[in-house]
Amino acid sequence: MKRLPSLLLALGGLGLALLLVGCDALAVTDVGYVKGQTAKYSQLIRDQDFRGTIDLHDPRMIWQSFNGPKLEGRAGIDGFLGSIRAINNMDTFYIYVHGHEKLDEKRIVLDVTMQAHCVVNSMAMYYDNTVWRAKMLWVKTDRATWKIGGIWESNARAKGDPPRDVKPR
Repeated sequence: MKRLPSLLLALGGLGLALLLVGCDALAVTDVGYVKGQTAKYSQLIRDQDFRGTIDLHDPRMIWQSFNGPKLEGRAGIDGFLGSIRAINNMDTFYIYVHGHEKLDEKRIVLDVTMQAHCVVNSMAMYYDNTVWRAKMLWVKTDRATWKIGGIWESNARAKGDPPRDVKPR
């Protein structure tokens, strides 16, 4: 009889875990883990902790802005982060994940919108957003580590509204 409460507790915990899997709160798949890492990356940029983002990049990362040159390695990492830092009046940053494609066991591509929320004039409460679409390649570098292997911007960065159909990370 003493085992019944323990069994019920264990089953309740399992049920909760299964419920959370549906909303990516519990990363039990590679895709769930990569989406969680994307949220962490977005938070680090929001906090302007650009040094903290470095560990999330593969050292061979490729970055290509829309119609821009392809930069690889440290130049790609510095180029992308520098382009984010250069956005005037940015006060927060979000990444919206629209979908994903698992290319193989070591590569996942996320289809994303990136949003830089900017305060143009806080006294007049005038804000705007710079938004752009991109593909983010995540690569598995060892048994349990995923890093950003590439960011290819699909359109020019422009003033606009963030997507309404997905939640930001």
